[in-house]
Amino acid sequence: MHAAIAARRQGPDAFDRFRLALLSLKHEGGLDHGLRSTQEEAARGAGLDLEKFTSDLEDRALLAEIRDDYQRARAEYSVFGTPTFVFPDGQAAYIKLLPPPPAEEAVALWQDFVRSVRDRPYLREIKRPS
Repeated sequence: MHAAIAARRQGPDAFDRFRLALLSLKHEGGLDHGLRSTQEEAARGAGLDLEKFTSDLEDRALLAEIRDDYQRARAEYSVFGTPTFVFPDGQAAYIKLLPPPPAEEAVALWQDFVRSVRDRPYLREIKRPS
């Protein structure tokens, strides 16, 4: 969360580039996205001002920004975890996939998820034992 806020401080486009770079490093590169070295690599890859990014990571005011984001997400969308997807009509849903689906099923899975959230507001929770 700290790294996301630090990237967001460089603007919405910078944040989007950072998020994509970080997720690529995690899901394609197998790197731990919680490590500062991975976050800095993502910031470099996203073309962020690295000096500002690392300085912002040390800024304790980030905690207040994280708190404000969390409180807003809870109040407006009942978010309790990530990733929670918020749809244009205001509905929100959390999904957890372990392991990731096979590539050939990913689009169909996403379409099923969207349809289920959009068309079945009464569907509240599906869980499987670990």
